[in-house]
Amino acid sequence: MHFLSKKNVQEFTLHVRSGNHLPHHLFTFQQLRYLELQDCLFHPPLGFKGFKKLVNLDLMHVTFDPSILTNLISKSPLLEPLRLRFITNFDILEVDAANLKFFEFIGQTKSISFKNAPMLEKVTVCFIGHQLLTDTSPFCSNLTKFFRYIPSLLELNLCGSTLEVTYICDITIITE
Repeated sequence: MHFLSKKNVQEFTLHVRSGNHLPHHLFTFQQLRYLELQDCLFHPPLGFKGFKKLVNLDLMHVTFDPSILTNLISKSPLLEPLRLRFITNFDILEVDAANLKFFEFIGQTKSISFKNAPMLEKVTVCFIGHQLLTDTSPFCSNLTKFFRYIPSLLELNLCGSTLEVTYICDITIITE
């Protein structure tokens, strides 16, 4: 991996054994446009400034602190598709990505919010596992806010227990 850090790597896919840390050289790939990671621990070094040219981010079974993900997304200003699959134990997932056009989340969280996503057209949300939700739970109270900051939304896909969530929360989704 060290020899790649001297090249202008633009696409990088890494599927590793569960629980392995990413090689620290990955965080020096400043020309990176496409990043796909699976089954690893994502812990960037101190001073990591993000991937400024990253357009596509796909994370599956990746473990990290929620603040690290929020920071990575906000420091990737060109990010268009963002896939977070089988991500668990997030209390709050906040997405701040002005250029984002596609968002897919499969996992567990209490709240998803879009702080700045004016270009977002397609959203897929699938909760896995069974979460005990009531109409006063944080997710239910934030669900209506979920749509407020995505004015360009054209397609919304809800699957798994997400449909149960919309029923429990007494949310009405209006389509034109």
